[in-house]
Amino acid sequence: KADRQGKISFRRAGWEETLWENKANNGVLFSVAARLFDEAWRPGDGSTEGSVNERALRAPSLIAGLLSIVAIALLGRGLFSPAVGLAAAFVLALHPWHLRYSTEARPYAMMILLVILAMLCLVIALRNNRWRWWLAFAGCQFLYMYAFSGALYFALGTNVAALITIIARGRAWRSAAMGRLVVAGIISAMVYLQLMMPCLPQMAFSIAELDSLRGNLDVARLVDICSYLSFGMPAFDYNAENLQNPALEKFWPSGWWMLVPALLAAGILVFFGLLVFRRGGIPRTLLLGNLLAFMLMLLVSVFTDTAVYFWYVIFLLPFTVMFAAAGWTVL
Repeated sequence: KADRQGKISFRRAGWEETLWENKANNGVLFSVAARLFDEAWRPGDGSTEGSVNERALRAPSLIAGLLSIVAIALLGRGLFSPAVGLAAAFVLALHPWHLRYSTEARPYAMMILLVILAMLCLVIALRNNRWRWWLAFAGCQFLYMYAFSGALYFALGTNVAALITIIARGRAWRSAAMGRLVVAGIISAMVYLQLMMPCLPQMAFSIAELDSLRGNLDVARLVDICSYLSFGMPAFDYNAENLQNPALEKFWPSGWWMLVPALLAAGILVFFGLLVFRRGGIPRTLLLGNLLAFMLMLLVSVFTDTAVYFWYVIFLLPFTVMFAAAGWTVL
C-alpha cells in the first residue's frame, strides 16, 4: 500500500494468513504449495518484493496435472486392464477441463490427482484389506478435502458406497474391513477439522452473506455440468460476443458436422461404459460413490439455497474419464 508521500510498501502475508484466512475460496493445500514454490523460486530469478512469478505460482497445478495422467493409468489398470489404463490416461491428457486446471493457479488439479489416488487406494484396500492401504486412503481423503472443501461430497459418497460393498461380503471379512473403513474416515476427518477449524466460521459467514453463492441450480446448469464433464465446455453460450469463449452452442450454426458426431460418440461411450460398470464388484462401488456424491451436492444446493458452480463438480472428472475409457476399450 502507499503511504502519504505515495511511496508503495509491500507486506508479505504471514503463514497464518496462508493457512487460516479463508473466504470460502482458498484451497489451503494449493496455497501452501504455491507459496513454497514461490519462495524457493524467488532467489533464483531476482523477483522484486510484491511481484508475482506466474511460473512458480502455477507449478503445483502443472505437476499435479501431469501426475494425474500417470495415476489414472494405474487406476484403470488396477480396475480393469492395462488397455483401460492407457485409454484413461489418453482421454484425461486431452480433456479440455483437465488441461485448463492443470495450468491455472487454483487447487482443482491437485484435488483431481488426490481423488484418483484415493480411488486407487480404496480399490486395493477393498481387495486385500490391509491397514496400509486404508491409511493411505485416509491420507488422500484428507488431502483432497484440504485442497478443496467441496470434495467433502466425494468423501461421503465413496465412504457410503464402500460401506455398502463391505456389508455385502462375508461376515469375517466384513467385520474387519468395516472397522478399518471407519477408522480411516475418523482419522481423515480429525486431521481436516483440526487444520480447518479457524477457516470454517469464515467460510460459513461468506456463504451466508455473498449473493454470488446463492442458489443457481436449474435444468440448464445440469446440462452444462454434463457438457463440461464430457467436452470441457458449457453447452450454452453465455458470452456470445467473445469468440474465444468456447461453448457447444457456438459450434451449432457452422460446426454441426463436428458437434453431432461428438454427441453420438459420447452417447456410445456411455452405453458401453454402462455395460462394463453394470458388473458387480469394486467398479460398481466407484460408480455408486460418484453418483451419491453428485446427488448429495445437488440436494444440499436445493435445500440450503447455495450455488453449484461448474468447477464444484470437477471431482467427478476422473471417474467420468475412467467410464469413457472403459466403454472405449469395449468397442
